[in-house]
Amino acid sequence: MPRTVLRVMSVDVGGSSVAFDIDETPADIPDDAATAVIPLRPDEAVYQALSGCPRPGLVQAAGECLFRSLASDGRIRAALENVLEAPDADAYPIYFRIDNPVLASLPWEALYDARRTFLAIDDRWPIGRMPVSRRRDEEAERVIGKKLRVVAVIAAAGGTTDGAGQWTELREALRGTPCEVLVLTSEPEVLEAVQRESAPDLALSAAFVGSSAQDLLDQIGAFCPNLVHFYCHGTAEGRPELEVEKKEDREVGRSQGSIRLNETMLVPLCTSPSVWAVTLNCCEGARGSDRACSLANALSAKGVPVVVAMRESIHIEDAHRFAGVFYSALVKELERLFALHGFGQPIQVDDLLWGRALRAARAELRDPPINRLTDEELKARCQENPEGSAREWTYPVLYLNRGGLRLVPRNEPSLPAGEIAALQVKLDTFKQQREEWVRNRANPAAIAGLDTEIGRIERLLYPPFATPAGGADP
Repeated sequence: MPRTVLRVMSVDVGGSSVAFDIDETPADIPDDAATAVIPLRPDEAVYQALSGCPRPGLVQAAGECLFRSLASDGRIRAALENVLEAPDADAYPIYFRIDNPVLASLPWEALYDARRTFLAIDDRWPIGRMPVSRRRDEEAERVIGKKLRVVAVIAAAGGTTDGAGQWTELREALRGTPCEVLVLTSEPEVLEAVQRESAPDLALSAAFVGSSAQDLLDQIGAFCPNLVHFYCHGTAEGRPELEVEKKEDREVGRSQGSIRLNETMLVPLCTSPSVWAVTLNCCEGARGSDRACSLANALSAKGVPVVVAMRESIHIEDAHRFAGVFYSALVKELERLFALHGFGQPIQVDDLLWGRALRAARAELRDPPINRLTDEELKARCQENPEGSAREWTYPVLYLNRGGLRLVPRNEPSLPAGEIAALQVKLDTFKQQREEWVRNRANPAAIAGLDTEIGRIERLLYPPFATPAGGADP
């Protein structure tokens, strides 16, 4: 796929310039292997203003400033021009590999070319991010069964977070798509709503969030989901983490959920053979702290093929609208993909699939409900296109594995939930041990033996799909 990948190499001590490498480009650019140094100050007023009061052209000014900084180097400018002048029928995504948390907090999704438009709102130029970790340059292989499997954790503390609204949007988005859905929630109303639901294509189940972080992770792992959706609170203060509410927290009126999930605790999700994508529909899931990269970046670097998260705090109503439009667009993209390839053969997932689904959600977030706009925001909307001032559409961030995603057909797990959870723990332990052995250059025979054991457990969890006589197991 013709794509452009730009990687941050270093930031100068004074914070006034950044060194970029062009990792990939479809253009023939002389000396494209040389490092490009561009002027870029993350503390510049135009970026800081994004967190202040809205005014006309605020987002456009920030996006244009980023574009000018990148284009100040001739090689990066040539790479971008090659992409922007491509035929209308083609798509040329642009990806950034940034592990500096301060630079990652900038609105790269707002990149704006003054002669054209905001790039991320156009299907031709989706913008995403990739982890810097070279271990994630390889293709990620995950399993696919006959039905899509989805876990939705709906557990945002505070008493006014409307988990029912989140479930309604998810249910409507998934309706008509053959899938199995497990809802884990802290809200009795949501649990009852799921249990009352009757939809021919949806196999629904629901339970309260477990009593501890490990219990919750076991609940998720035992379901062997393909898509994992979190609707909860998130924070980037100190160490980025998710804050998940239990039923007991809600019953006593706690303002914060008592279950905290950081990147280390979420490693089993990252390495699970079933998980294709994780969505953090919460505040600051794609925002880092002064000392650490964002949770989205960390999950991507540790192995989740696709992560979607919010760079800033998001309004409850926007979180609902995002979930509805994003998943509605995503399942349509997946249905087209599966119809094209049929079941029973490995499927290479095009990166553009995720970008198109996210583009639909951005279009929805350009226009917050009128009753929520301040007088200043209304004035700004009357003076220009909505995306020039609306910040919300720039909040969703897409992280992808650089090596891509390949889906291999397997039967759904048939073991008891407790046995699945135990095997998942063992599998995760072996995979971590393997990474350590590879890093320490252990005996190849020992690594091969570990690979054999990993393969055995994966076949227990995900039995090979039965192929016709004479066919090969994929």
